[in-house]
Amino acid sequence: MAAPMVKQNGGAAYEDRLCKTISECALPAIVLLPRSNVSSNTGVDVPLTFFGTNLPIEAKLKGAQMSGTSLRYNRGTQSFTLVKEVKDSDLLIAAAQVKIPVLNAYIDALKQQSPPEIHAQISGIPLKATKTARSILKAAGLQAACEEKIDFPISFLHEIHNKKGTYYIQIEGLGFFSLGGNPFNLPIPELAGRFRVEFRIGYAGGSIGPHGHVAHAGFRVQGRLISSSEKSPYTLDNPEHVRILFGKDWRV
Repeated sequence: MAAPMVKQNGGAAYEDRLCKTISECALPAIVLLPRSNVSSNTGVDVPLTFFGTNLPIEAKLKGAQMSGTSLRYNRGTQSFTLVKEVKDSDLLIAAAQVKIPVLNAYIDALKQQSPPEIHAQISGIPLKATKTARSILKAAGLQAACEEKIDFPISFLHEIHNKKGTYYIQIEGLGFFSLGGNPFNLPIPELAGRFRVEFRIGYAGGSIGPHGHVAHAGFRVQGRLISSSEKSPYTLDNPEHVRILFGKDWRV
């Protein structure tokens, strides 16, 4: 088995602990796969096969931001499109439209920043900006003004993960749940509860050039579980629970 990739944050440390617990149980039906791509949006937190079939697992700290999508914003037409369509796309776009005045203010302020070859041609979101320009707008409160939080159906979370082929999630302190389906027929509940989505301008990646670090930003739409309807009877934190869950084929 390939060694887990080490990442320097709490969520990554939790993923590492889960992989370690599962590995130490040494169950013949479980094979842990390499985690070389877990830092990307398409990566898997706990990638494994169960009886020869892929069983990817999402892992989250309690209260952590969960997966989502992004909105593209056209300043000229003042319209939005989703990078990944979801069932309730119209509700997300309606919520984003309320933020048009502050998004325009952010874009206008960014276009005035130096150097003009980086900022002057910005016509919407996605956009790019230097570290200095980002810091100026953040200090002025313009980035925070673009943020929004709304209650939303938890089916958003299920759908985002199902499109990646993921139907299971482990949440610290709450346990192991299914997400919009349970193809392995494991004896666990489907995740339910109060859920919300959070809008924000999120910078990531970029490169270092003559103007310093220039990063790209999207108008991110991220989910967050506020409260769960119930705890799962099983958790992957517990070796005994791992042995019960993965010690037999529940599909038979």
